[in-house]
Amino acid sequence: MKVCILGNGLVSLTLAKALINEGIYVDIISNKKKIIYSKERTLGISSSNIKFFNENIININKLLWDIKKIEILSESLKNQKILDFENNNHKLFSIIKNHKLYDLLFLKVKSS
Repeated sequence: MKVCILGNGLVSLTLAKALINEGIYVDIISNKKKIIYSKERTLGISSSNIKFFNENIININKLLWDIKKIEILSESLKNQKILDFENNNHKLFSIIKNHKLYDLLFLKVKSS
């Protein structure tokens, strides 16, 4: 079976890698060779999505920053906390830099 994917963003590369892992031949058609993501841009990802990604796409554990505490303060209320989540035993979610995930996916798909 052959599949053609239009575009080469994060979702397209993730789908391509998943299909390649299943033994499906993939062509990617894009008007750009590689996307340049801002180095400051991040993506929040839940534990269940991390598990799925690691088992079915590629292992991303080395790219993750685990988040165990979130505080949101209000400027207009003299920096009073308006949201405060903390879980010392488990991570709430993780953050991954878009450009690092993209670069890893790009290399893995290209090598496949």
